[in-house]
Amino acid sequence: MRLKSYLSMSTVIITTSIVVIVTASLFFFLRYEYYEGLKEKGTEIANILAHSPVVTQALVEKEQTGKIPPFIDKYIEKQRSWTEASFFVITDTQRIRLSHPDKEKIGQRFVGDDIERPLQTGKPVSTIGLGSLGWAIRNFVPVFHNNRMIGIVCVGYLTDKASGVLFNQYNRLLALIMSIYLIYITISCFVFWKFKKTFLDLEPEYIVNKFKEHKLVLNTIKEAIIGVDNEMNITTINNSAMKLLTKGKEMKSQYIDKPVMQLSTGLASLLLSSHGQMNNQNFQFSNETYDAEIYPIIRHNIIKGYVVIFYKQNPQVQLEYEVEHLTHHNEMLRSRAHEYANRLNALSGLLQLGEIEQAIEMIQEETDGYQQMLKNTLTLIEDPLICGVIVSKFTKAEHIHVRLSLDPDSHLDKYTPKAAEKLIIIIGNLLDNALLAAWENRKKVPAQVNIYLSDRSEHMIIEVEDSGKGISQGIEKYIYEYGVSSKQDIEEHGVGLFLVKRTVDAFDGNIEWEHTEEGNTLFSVYLDKKKMGKDE
Repeated sequence: MRLKSYLSMSTVIITTSIVVIVTASLFFFLRYEYYEGLKEKGTEIANILAHSPVVTQALVEKEQTGKIPPFIDKYIEKQRSWTEASFFVITDTQRIRLSHPDKEKIGQRFVGDDIERPLQTGKPVSTIGLGSLGWAIRNFVPVFHNNRMIGIVCVGYLTDKASGVLFNQYNRLLALIMSIYLIYITISCFVFWKFKKTFLDLEPEYIVNKFKEHKLVLNTIKEAIIGVDNEMNITTINNSAMKLLTKGKEMKSQYIDKPVMQLSTGLASLLLSSHGQMNNQNFQFSNETYDAEIYPIIRHNIIKGYVVIFYKQNPQVQLEYEVEHLTHHNEMLRSRAHEYANRLNALSGLLQLGEIEQAIEMIQEETDGYQQMLKNTLTLIEDPLICGVIVSKFTKAEHIHVRLSLDPDSHLDKYTPKAAEKLIIIIGNLLDNALLAAWENRKKVPAQVNIYLSDRSEHMIIEVEDSGKGISQGIEKYIYEYGVSSKQDIEEHGVGLFLVKRTVDAFDGNIEWEHTEEGNTLFSVYLDKKKMGKDE
């Protein structure tokens, strides 16, 4: 069940239960208080009548003559007309009525055993009993003369009439309660809508899982990462950062919500000097130099904090990186050597058979193609590092039978080693992805990859187009995230475009992709040349 539905249903059930309980309680207490009020009022009126000389005179005369005085009934009915009571009844000690709203019942015995208590105790009594007129609230008060009980005064209120009055009160109270109930439900629905909008319509379970997932990913990244808010207090820090800055001897909880200056003054100074701009700098910590990439967190044009990715400047790490690339290049050369050995065997066979012209043609074809490719690349690309990467990709493309072509209108100047390394990451990963995509789709269309490089204007343009099947719709929005990949090989981890996007962002650049009219996939990268340095 979704959060909004769950909260709405829970609120309706709980609120309805509370309303029902409160309403029932209010109805019960209202009825109780109303009935108690009628008992007090009836007892007070009966007590006044019990002390009336007219009532005393009538009861004494009835006792002496055995006849009911005619004046008593008129007197009692006149008194009753001034009140809301349903009936006034006067009886003697033998329960014989001297007055009654129904004239035919005068002289008959009083109906109901509840009259026995006041006759026996001589004290006022209030009850709810069944009489000749129906169920009623009956209030009894004894009449005394010369310290001797001579009769009973009963003042009654029919429950049907009392229920009608209560029902009108119930309707007013219920209307008020329902109005408040509906207003509360309306406000609750608005609050739930606002709550869901604030959390981007995400369910709590999804948010918790994402939080745990991000925490796990954060702690498995080898680079040290620290997040700070706009007041320079640490909001998050991964295990690599703790290991580098505290040698793993302290807990994360000691630094969360604490100023970053407590961890590193150099890093704090670096953040303060960034002025909300994304940049790459280095800082000193414990006599060691660290390279740091600073990414501001901006929301509604307001800086909310920073994310800092930093790592130690270590020549050994750089050497391992270069050795890894040399090993990969060596394996490719070994494969090419095996392929050329086969061609040399074929050439040797042609020479032994005396096919001199065919052997010369074979040699010329092989050398012309490679020399032309190398000449074109060296002419268009002045930077040796970038040129070397492109040449290696040409070799790789030829090995897997994918046609790789460099646009003859391309042009690239020579850049500083640091900038060239960043460009190698972008160009190398884009070409690797393109070559693999074209190779996987080779059975449907000829495998083809085109690359265009230009830095003639204020921006550098890198375009890589491949004949692959394109990007799946399910991952179009997430292709730049870590671990997302459309490759079929389980060994591919989906880090190429992640590295490209991170490097492009470091240059304040932009990366886009689209499907061309020919059905190809085109990645375009635009970089600000001011963020890079040319090697003059």
